[in-house]
Amino acid sequence: MAHEISGLAPKLRDNPHMRVIGIAQAGNDEERQLRQLAEEKASRVVTILAQPFTKNRDELFDQLGRANLALMLSWHEGFGLTGWEAIAAQVPLIITPLRKG
Repeated sequence: MAHEISGLAPKLRDNPHMRVIGIAQAGNDEERQLRQLAEEKASRVVTILAQPFTKNRDELFDQLGRANLALMLSWHEGFGLTGWEAIAAQVPLIITPLRKG
């Protein structure tokens, strides 16, 4: 999805950032790979705010409610809790299955 940044409204295009919930530890290999992929696809620096899963629903809904867009990318679920949470927060949702390989 990072390659779509060029088509966004100027406010989003000029300062793109992604909040990724589910990264076990900031600064680990998973985050570095994600950052590299996002910057490669966007052909620019993309700020990634990586954080672990949270069980604090108020915190999660606060973050989700401030989002411009939610993505539900999954190898395992066709449609899951992440999608329902985005819909409940009235945030546009993109759902796509990830493919291994």
